[in-house]
Amino acid sequence: MERWGLPPKICQAGLFHSIYGTETFPGHVPLSDRQIIRDVIGETSERYVYLFCCLERQSLLNNLPSSQSPSIVDRFTSETILLKHYECSILFALLTANFLEQQPRSTNRYMEHYRFLLNAKHFIMDVAFRDLENIFLV
Repeated sequence: MERWGLPPKICQAGLFHSIYGTETFPGHVPLSDRQIIRDVIGETSERYVYLFCCLERQSLLNNLPSSQSPSIVDRFTSETILLKHYECSILFALLTANFLEQQPRSTNRYMEHYRFLLNAKHFIMDVAFRDLENIFLV
């Protein structure tokens, strides 16, 4: 993520991206400890981490190809969270980095994830998308 030129706050979020768990990965820290994580990585980075962990991926995909008012569904509360466009791009950057990190040891679902990200191409930075293409177009 640093190589992609992303700011430190987003790179920090990348390091903690699944700490509360995701739809497919169990969390290590309960949501009741969010303030502890904020104290460690800062308010902004923790917000990105929470958004990544809480999102129902399909709700993020529903913003494609573009949306006037992007939003996600919080899988913890079932509430809709309105996003700014840049937050949508940050979530796709985190998803892309997560996918690229997992892909070498993934034995299944990688094409499903790739298709998901391919549909979100306009939200993904060019340099990150080239990394995806390097895996699948070799």
